[in-house]
Amino acid sequence: SGEPAHDFDEMMLRHPGERGVCIDHFAALIVDGARYRVLSLPGKPGSVLGGAFSEARAGLPGVWVKEVAGGEVKTWLAPADGSLDELLREPTAVVEDRRLATIRAANPSPKEL
Repeated sequence: SGEPAHDFDEMMLRHPGERGVCIDHFAALIVDGARYRVLSLPGKPGSVLGGAFSEARAGLPGVWVKEVAGGEVKTWLAPADGSLDELLREPTAVVEDRRLATIRAANPSPKEL
């Protein structure tokens, strides 16, 4: 599709046991111990418009969370601050990407040289 949000959803469907965190270009996730907060640069475009997703980037910068449930990607806005335990979670399953062998062959680690 070529659109980052759609590409990310497709990736999530290939890895349904994992949780995705999407950070807008002019946003940051600041971690301090077991807590986090979202930094949103004022005056910069982003995907958060009235608490909903703005594909046109007509809102403020923010952070979104994605997870697969029932074969569909569910997306919600990350709270402005909170506990990392609520934002992140251990994967329930990890699916190895089908392109992994090709990528490893093209990018050998120093031990493999």
